[in-house]
Amino acid sequence: MSNLTKYTGSRLDLVIAIDIGTTFSGVSYTILRPGEVPEIASVMEFSNQSCQQAKIPTVLCYNSNGKLLGIGPQTSDEALEDAGEDVEWKRLKYIKMHFRPSDTNIDLEMDDLPPDMSAEDVMADLMNYLYKETIKYIEEHHADGKSIVNQVRDRIQFVFSHPNGWAGMPQQRYRRCAVLAGMLKNGEEARRRIRFVSEGEASALSCLASKFAPSPLPPNYKFIVLDAGGGTLDVSGYRVVRSFPLELEEIAIPDSRFAGSIFVNEKAREVIEECLLDSKFDDGETINGILQEFDNKTKQSFDSVSRKYSVKIPGVRETNKSLNIVNGCLKLPGERIEGCFRFSIENAIESVSSMKDQVAGSSGGMPIWLVGGFGASPWLFKQLKDQLGPKGAKVVADGAIRFYLHKNVTTRLCTSSYGVQRRFGLYIGPTFSCIAKKNQKLSTFGEINACDYLQEVTTVHDADISCSLYAYEGERPALLWFNENRDEFRNVCEITADLREQCTPESRVVVNGVGTWILRFSVELTLGSTEIEARIKWEHKGETKYSEAKVVYV
Repeated sequence: MSNLTKYTGSRLDLVIAIDIGTTFSGVSYTILRPGEVPEIASVMEFSNQSCQQAKIPTVLCYNSNGKLLGIGPQTSDEALEDAGEDVEWKRLKYIKMHFRPSDTNIDLEMDDLPPDMSAEDVMADLMNYLYKETIKYIEEHHADGKSIVNQVRDRIQFVFSHPNGWAGMPQQRYRRCAVLAGMLKNGEEARRRIRFVSEGEASALSCLASKFAPSPLPPNYKFIVLDAGGGTLDVSGYRVVRSFPLELEEIAIPDSRFAGSIFVNEKAREVIEECLLDSKFDDGETINGILQEFDNKTKQSFDSVSRKYSVKIPGVRETNKSLNIVNGCLKLPGERIEGCFRFSIENAIESVSSMKDQVAGSSGGMPIWLVGGFGASPWLFKQLKDQLGPKGAKVVADGAIRFYLHKNVTTRLCTSSYGVQRRFGLYIGPTFSCIAKKNQKLSTFGEINACDYLQEVTTVHDADISCSLYAYEGERPALLWFNENRDEFRNVCEITADLREQCTPESRVVVNGVGTWILRFSVELTLGSTEIEARIKWEHKGETKYSEAKVVYV
């Protein structure tokens, strides 16, 4: 993907892309210098890291009073011992899962949050750490690093990646966390300086920038990306609209399933506990140690059901054949390990197959790229290759930078039928007025979907307006009648705006003896972006005016 164009801005800028994963997190960045081609770099050093790596474990450690003791590589036993921490402490994993959409349920044992702390507080600690480590890395690894940071600190642009389908409330919560982390001053600044990209889209852009895509990239080339991460499997499909400059369009609604590698671990825990039930090894610390060995080694090497695998029991050398323990290793048959993978593999195959079925005219040869940390599993690779034929490797944070720089995806599909309530007269309604249908192609370059309103207010304070955006999620075409089918509608968000600018003395009229302003305006929505955006449009003395509107998720 050769989008190597010079930065046309007039001043120095910095973009930081933060990929907070369920199990691992990483950061990429680009320094935008006027007249130069941007280069994407990864943060390769973090405090207490034993060797250079572009990712850290998404693990935080707190003491019993909620004091933060360490993050990522700082949470290893050795790091905590070196820090002299002799108090009771607890590791916290899977914080990202606390930010999943509220209507999703997962079969996953979650760690308790520290006392008197919310999920936002914990995520803010993680964001603060990643941000400070990134600034430190830039200052130390660029000759003019400190000068760069001093010049751009108050205007750094951030890009956060998140699983497919996590638009809305999760994005609002991420912005709140960034403010708590001290990365931005307030919510308004967070709205202006934070952008979001789905992990599926970021992975697709990384793939196209690497060895996976044919060169030159032909128009109408279609491909599917399966981003197999720690928490989710994200599947996205695209078609090349134009080769240069590269333009992509979605060919199916992206899918996301809670079936990532942590669910393999949860099944493995059940197997290990069953094998060691009522033995002297049946305690939480030992089970956790064995599971860590399984996660670090066995899960990553498992590739056959026809042999046994040795999982080290930390600190143990003995043999106990009744427990299938030999020289301090628990022997697990390949069939048992295969069962740990089954849920994730079935979901991956089902999701990709469903997407292929949605793509009209697709052939069995459509490439499917397997990416993500879990994508490195040889067993997952083998099972998918047998049925789907993928190959791959990835860096999501790099793709998030490419998303910011190039805006390659020019068309997305509407994930639901969106609309607003309408009422006609006193007796008819409310009805559902559809403004964008499910699977409708939406341009990412500011395509407007508008709703017209007329509202009477008697005081200036009443000019703070609010309207609800709904999504129809039934199986039938978008319905007209709202109340009769309320269970099939979801309140997506509230659009709020201050229209007091329209309440001028000359526009005030008297209706039935009461001073009134009749506000005529349109709510203009941009639904083709990675998040819903809104503004207000109205006419004043023949001139079209616009004002800001806020999108609030409740």
